[in-house]
Amino acid sequence: MPDKYGNPHVISFSRPTNVPIYAAIVLKVFTGYTTQIGEQIKQAIADYINSLTIGDDVLLSRLYSPANIGVVSGGNARYYDINSLQIGKSAGAVSASNIVIAYNESATCSTANISITVSP
Repeated sequence: MPDKYGNPHVISFSRPTNVPIYAAIVLKVFTGYTTQIGEQIKQAIADYINSLTIGDDVLLSRLYSPANIGVVSGGNARYYDINSLQIGKSAGAVSASNIVIAYNESATCSTANISITVSP
């Protein structure tokens, strides 16, 4: 593309590669827990991961805040306790560790990628 003086300039760009993130959560549930609360947890985690910018690593410890929905305001977190939270790049390879995202990658997550197991 020429500039105002007619000098050519090459403009290039690349799109990031999406990296799907999976999560497996084990909850100890208390009286008052419903599957709707589980869906809210999934949505909060997916929203957080999808808010990360290109090249941001997915840090396991950062997922506890969105997973504890409304804990400060006395929200639905009072109905459960997180026993385990694991993440990975596939459903079969989740672990309790961070996920490194390359400079040209972007972490993505849908609620379908998050499994919740409840124990009384």
